[in-house]
Amino acid sequence: MSVYKDGSARDQDRINFKKKERQKAAEVQAVANAKKSEIAKKVAADAEAKKVAEAKKAAADAETAKKAAEIKKAAAKAEAAPALDTNTDASAAATAASAPNNANLPWGWSEAKDPTSGRKYYYNAQRAVQWGEKN
Repeated sequence: MSVYKDGSARDQDRINFKKKERQKAAEVQAVANAKKSEIAKKVAADAEAKKVAEAKKAAADAETAKKAAEIKKAAAKAEAAPALDTNTDASAAATAASAPNNANLPWGWSEAKDPTSGRKYYYNAQRAVQWGEKN
């Protein structure tokens, strides 16, 4: 500050000094506000990205669960099918024990007649059964 005899200039220097301090403080506050705004935008963007990632993960989990259910259903169906075939094979083997072999069939295959339905069927030593006409 300048020192003047009448003192009025000193007051003016103080006023100018305070004015500059307020301007600097306002500039600092403006920079701080801009940084806060920038940080808030980044936090909001990060939150949105997290929501999107969680939604994608939930969709992928749902798809995985759906596929697992389909596989489980197919496995249960596959397990049920051999059980039915096994029962048919067992009755076929029992009936085939009394049926004569046909010489026109491929090696290991025999022809028999189902006692309940009267239909002919063919079977081999590996317990495979073929219903219907021979080729």
